[in-house]
Amino acid sequence: MGKIETNAGGKTIVFDSENKILELVRVQKMLEQTTPGPQGEQGPQGEQGPQGEQGPQGEQGPQGIQGEQGPPGADGRTWYSGTVDPSAEGADGDFFLNRTTWHVFEKVSGSWVDRGTIKGADGTGDMNTSVYDPDEDGKVVSAGTADTVEWTGVQNKPSAFSPTTHGNDKHSASYITKIEDDATPKLAGDLDLNGKKFSKAAMYAVVTNATTTIDFGTGQYQKRTVTAAETLTFTAPFAPGHFTLELVQGATGYAVGFPSTDVVWLTDSGSAPDVSEAGKTHIISIFYNGTSFVCAYLGAF
Repeated sequence: MGKIETNAGGKTIVFDSENKILELVRVQKMLEQTTPGPQGEQGPQGEQGPQGEQGPQGEQGPQGIQGEQGPPGADGRTWYSGTVDPSAEGADGDFFLNRTTWHVFEKVSGSWVDRGTIKGADGTGDMNTSVYDPDEDGKVVSAGTADTVEWTGVQNKPSAFSPTTHGNDKHSASYITKIEDDATPKLAGDLDLNGKKFSKAAMYAVVTNATTTIDFGTGQYQKRTVTAAETLTFTAPFAPGHFTLELVQGATGYAVGFPSTDVVWLTDSGSAPDVSEAGKTHIISIFYNGTSFVCAYLGAF
């Protein structure tokens, strides 16, 4: 068998295989009784190994408990507005805008303090708000004369023009021009004068009176058929004028009386004529001068 060598405390021990076990025990005891040498220097750090794979994501933890409610916040600020300065409304810290003067007010210690205006100075143009929109409603209240515009260029023209109410002063001579251009003026329709209708038809038509009231405002030629003794009443027209009254008697003639006031007869006696002759048509010409009826009996046929 070969020899086995080992070192113990710097000494070499040699033993063969036959006394191997015994010598190992002795070596063990010798090592235990040997004083350790000094610690050697630390060796250099080894290279870093490769990074390991990322592990799986962990489960979500339980929701935490709700926190306590915070204290109430401070009151907000309010804007007010009006056309006059503020008085009792609002609380400290609030603001107010006067839409007439455009001044801003802040409420401090219970009182409104004027902080100034937010409106700039008027412009220097010829369309100042103070002149053309004094109430500041966005609508121009007056303007100068516009340039001439062709009628065909006017947009949104009305299809009809309603008459405008106006006083009689608009019918004075200064408002009526070139009337002399029409040498033969004609009345094409009814003319309403002061509430009385004056028409072309009324000028020439015979107005047949069914009652004893003769209204000269209804026409210039009045006719009455007498069927019984009666007294006539005259209604004045709205203006002076000439009129004709025709009284028709039937086979039996009846007495006809005339008004006793505001009537003047152009007869020798100044009295009303006798128009009771039967079977005759009696013609009376009347001129109304604005106060009285001046009457003349023309005769009968």
